[in-house]
Amino acid sequence: MWVKTTATGGTPQWYSGPGLVDGDLPGSQNDFGTALVGAKFAVGIGNPDTTLSSKTSINDGNWHHVAATWNMNNGALVVYVNGVLDVTGSGPTGPRTSPSSLCIGRTPQDPQYFPGSLADVRLYNSVLGSQQIAALASLQPVAPSVITPTVLPTNVVYAGSTLNL
Repeated sequence: MWVKTTATGGTPQWYSGPGLVDGDLPGSQNDFGTALVGAKFAVGIGNPDTTLSSKTSINDGNWHHVAATWNMNNGALVVYVNGVLDVTGSGPTGPRTSPSSLCIGRTPQDPQYFPGSLADVRLYNSVLGSQQIAALASLQPVAPSVITPTVLPTNVVYAGSTLNL
């Protein structure tokens, strides 16, 4: 996903910061998520709770491509910032059967809203390699179009009838 913010988040666990893509559940659960932790991007895997935060700060007001991978077979966690491997670690193994839904831009429990912009959020059911993530990071987010308000006429002709607005 692409992230743009100047904020900082909670620490040290992923579920204490503003959620990016998050499915945290109370207690020891097979959950997972990503969040802003301090000034860093973090990924978390539950049961037992494990958080891996980037070394690189992402809260400078610029767009940053952030990605996290987790291998359920061996627990390998990898965080990428701007298409470059930033930090590796390990977490629990086995499938994550919870949550039943994910929140984008906030945490589900005691909502902590992400103060910034998100773009091109993607979830995959397989672990992407470093070349695939670098390719995604090379696709800059498109700036939103500016919508110019238009004054509509008070009478609009529609299919031969006149509507008064």
